[in-house]
Amino acid sequence: MSTLHSSVAAYYDQNTAPFLRWFGSGFEVAAIHRQVWGPGVRSGREAFEYPNALTASLAQLADLPDEAGVLDLGCGLGGTATWVAERYAVTVTGLTVSALQALLANQRAAVRGLAQRCRFVWGDFLHLPEFGPFRAAWAIESFAHALDAERFFHEAVRVLTPGARLVICDDFLTQAEPVTPEAARCLDEFRAGWRLSNLLTVAETKEVAARCGLRLVQHVNLTPYLRPAPAWFLRLGGHALRLPFRSEYVRSLRGSLALQHCLRAGWTQYHALAWETTGG
Repeated sequence: MSTLHSSVAAYYDQNTAPFLRWFGSGFEVAAIHRQVWGPGVRSGREAFEYPNALTASLAQLADLPDEAGVLDLGCGLGGTATWVAERYAVTVTGLTVSALQALLANQRAAVRGLAQRCRFVWGDFLHLPEFGPFRAAWAIESFAHALDAERFFHEAVRVLTPGARLVICDDFLTQAEPVTPEAARCLDEFRAGWRLSNLLTVAETKEVAARCGLRLVQHVNLTPYLRPAPAWFLRLGGHALRLPFRSEYVRSLRGSLALQHCLRAGWTQYHALAWETTGG
């Protein structure tokens, strides 16, 4: 495993427990992704589950035959995968770079009676195991960790059937180059705090995906459905995080504050994109 992905693995191994404790989803929902307050969302839990529902819709899971194999690229604790398996008659394989998350996700599936239709494996989505083929795949807030965006798409296409859908829900730059030194500083802090190496614009991502044999079929800008942190909270948090804390979780919090500044300034946005494989 590359040094970068070892770093991402350590990030999630060390941060999973505090993410669930302080981020608000808890192990019942097991979401390590953003709350999205989309149309019809009325509660915090529904906001965590909105990306699951949108992903399932964009991936057209309702149209797949029973027991069709689908793939969660960067599955975390299996929150999305088990949510899908409870609502659709598919078989879900989840892949995570964190050995701890793979263990906990399999335990979660067993407790929920889903062990026969959900399995979670430890691995790197830039070097997928010889498994599949899959009828759909998705990556919720994991694509931006990829050291090589083109390899990510090549590997996903390799294990997908012709006509299968690939959905990505993640953060994207609004411009390829930072517009100000302040933007550059915030973006660097966001990347460092969240262990991101692949923060691209939507246009750049579409171009890379097209080179890998994918045809864009849907694009949803989810930024208006995020609830930004208030300015007073950002100021208070910024002062607190200037103290010499060195834990992985505090580094992640610094990244989160930087992301909030980026969103407020319009330097990043949050999008869902769906492609179809075109190979025959």
